[in-house]
Amino acid sequence: MQAHELAEKFKNAKPSRESFEEIVAWCNENADKLDLLDKDQKYLYEMSTRYLMKIKIGNWNKNDAKVIINYFAKSYTNNYGIDNDVVVKILENPEYMERFNDNSNAKCVSYGNGKSEVVYSSKVVDNLTSEDTLKFVRGLQTVFHEVVHSKQYSEIYRPNNGNNQYNGNLYKIALETIMRKAYPKFYKENYTNLMMEYQAEYFGLEQAMRMMKVYYKPDLFKGQEVEEFLNEMLKIDGKESYESIGKVNFAQRKINASELINFCADKYIEIKPEIINQIPVLKFAYNSDGSKKDIIQLIQDRANFISNNNEVDLQNVNDLYKTIANYRSLAPDELLLIHEYIEKTGTDDEFVFELMQFRLEKTNWSEEKISKFMQKEHAIATKIKQEREEQQVEAMWQSRFQSWDRDSINLPNGAKRKEEAVKVIQNIERDKQAQAEKKEQQTENEQR
Repeated sequence: MQAHELAEKFKNAKPSRESFEEIVAWCNENADKLDLLDKDQKYLYEMSTRYLMKIKIGNWNKNDAKVIINYFAKSYTNNYGIDNDVVVKILENPEYMERFNDNSNAKCVSYGNGKSEVVYSSKVVDNLTSEDTLKFVRGLQTVFHEVVHSKQYSEIYRPNNGNNQYNGNLYKIALETIMRKAYPKFYKENYTNLMMEYQAEYFGLEQAMRMMKVYYKPDLFKGQEVEEFLNEMLKIDGKESYESIGKVNFAQRKINASELINFCADKYIEIKPEIINQIPVLKFAYNSDGSKKDIIQLIQDRANFISNNNEVDLQNVNDLYKTIANYRSLAPDELLLIHEYIEKTGTDDEFVFELMQFRLEKTNWSEEKISKFMQKEHAIATKIKQEREEQQVEAMWQSRFQSWDRDSINLPNGAKRKEEAVKVIQNIERDKQAQAEKKEQQTENEQR
């Protein structure tokens, strides 16, 4: 029976267990053809899901669980516009074990071009049909955990991804992906601490709880309870991002996470710069030849990016460039380079000063010493900016005076008026000089 025919039959019939079971059976049989843009298919899956989650929950059979897996996974990818890039499969555990040769419940396999395949083992089905509430929740979490990975791969690899969608976390996940290529064991050794996995675990559980609220109990959680529950579950799992613990496992040693990941990524990209075209977010941190952009390149690139784009998500842009600049090992000359940039440009861009502050905080300077240094840097920038503005005004007046000088020859008493104008300009220059000396004296007094 076609989707439209069954949908009309269901709408016109009196709701009954039999009518719901009929559409659930149809959804299971046609899972491979699920098209959420087809309003009749979407209606049948939505009605099936409401029935299973509100009425039949706790008494599902395997086919019921498969309907939920397919609908939730494909709804998630559809919401993010990546449904055509993701294939969803459910395999019996022996077939799953033969393919992947490990004990996991599910996998997201990246094709390296933004497309991926999500494969669930029948162990996920077993969790969803369990009478154990925690296993059921874990089953839902696994469903979403893997499609979160699909979203991550799509964001990393998709070449037409809008620049405004790039942020610091996506850049870190891209580096993790390269680290996995450079040193495959790294992923297994640090599975519970990787940002990619932590993010998938958190958002997977969050989405599972959201579906429980939507389809099961609207008042399941209130306010902060959801956040507390999510964090508690992650603690139980032993999940903690290396952002928190700072170290990762590498060749049976504990090593600084960001330094190791950046070092390996730098070397890999240096040897294989073509990866930059495959993972576009890398173009913000690396030159096309695979060399790493220095701190001034990053500052200038960001400024150019903002000025050349009308609709900029400044928060995302700042987060991305700040992550690139601060996440890697800091070069010894970066403080001097930023100082010279401030001295040369007179910038008032707070982003630049934040980069300097971060580097000062990595030294053994006291807070008071850092604060005084930053005040001096701001003062230098202000002075340079004022001098530039004054130079621009002076250039404008000179241009106007030269124009007037040429035209004054034809005016009555031109010579006399010219002499008067010169005196006015001389008086203005004397006033400017006096003001400059006064400001300089005030600055010296403050520094004392």
